[in-house]
Amino acid sequence: MVKIWKFVERPTEGAPSFQLETSLEGHTDWVRDVKWAPNIGLPFTSIASCGQDGKVLIWTQATDAHEWNKADLPNFGHPVWRLSWSELGTTLAVSASMTKGSLWRQDSTGEWVCASTLTNTGE
Repeated sequence: MVKIWKFVERPTEGAPSFQLETSLEGHTDWVRDVKWAPNIGLPFTSIASCGQDGKVLIWTQATDAHEWNKADLPNFGHPVWRLSWSELGTTLAVSASMTKGSLWRQDSTGEWVCASTLTNTGE
């Protein structure tokens, strides 16, 4: 589960605090990494999460909406450890094992597709 917290300033009630805004469910084991995508000029916000369950989930929320929509990348079959967004927030790098990585982008229909696979052969 990925939880999103909101910073709440309370000038008349004392110290500021954090308030749970929403919980995003979809992982069945430990969540290993969560990355918020840059969204300069984009009409939406995206968060990617990965986990011990081999899943990479991409959560998207329109700027004027409250609901988060989930997209699943194909299951990697083993733990996924790290994620990283490109500077524009359009490409997601996924590190799924010690020797494999992949780059993912949305196609013209909005589906997430593997744009490139990276392999370290140790040579």
